[in-house]
Amino acid sequence: MLTAQLRELERDGNRFKKSLSASPPKVEYSLTKYGQSLKPFIELSCSLGNTHVKHIHGNGNPRRLLNQKSLV
Repeated sequence: MLTAQLRELERDGNRFKKSLSASPPKVEYSLTKYGQSLKPFIELSCSLGNTHVKHIHGNGNPRRLLNQKSLV
């Protein structure tokens, strides 16, 4: 499933795949300029999701869906 998602992101121009000749083989992924332009929308989605979790779980110790800092 992850491979299918990564291929879809690459096909749509959201990410870039760089294969490095190393032992063991190594692949690096990065966002394209277009992919980076989507970052504000992804952060907003994270914020809305986290607000929803807080609402569902009350004022206790809500679980976070995603750490927005991991999107940098």
